[in-house]
Amino acid sequence: MLRVLPMIEAATLLVSFRIGLKVFPFRRLVSWIRPGDHEVQPELEAALVRRVRWAILAVSKSLPFVNICFPQALAAHFMLKRRGVPSILYYGVALEGTKLEAHTWLKANGHFVVGGERSPDYTVLTSFPAEGPKNSTADLLLHDSR
Repeated sequence: MLRVLPMIEAATLLVSFRIGLKVFPFRRLVSWIRPGDHEVQPELEAALVRRVRWAILAVSKSLPFVNICFPQALAAHFMLKRRGVPSILYYGVALEGTKLEAHTWLKANGHFVVGGERSPDYTVLTSFPAEGPKNSTADLLLHDSR
């Protein structure tokens, strides 16, 4: 039962964020992400991060549609926030031939949760919550895109 609940939560969030990213601006989606009302003991934090990562990746493989990085990162961020674990979502771009490719990944305490395997190929435009000065171009991409 302990493994089923995070998977149900992950599936619900992946589908919700996949639809939400098509309907709502990013700013609106993240306004619904509220921090957990408690702080997690450091020794439990790593286990929670592993459990959330496992749930997101396991469910992503079994859903009937392709799960891209953005819904995965948002769902993992939401799940960790609910559990009182801080995380940072990164949004980056890379030039692949003549096309600009975007990618998102999530880190908690300096460790990759989802999307990290491709992150070295991308230049970070912005992060959420923001780290350092904001980039106005990235702000437009993240906050006003549909």
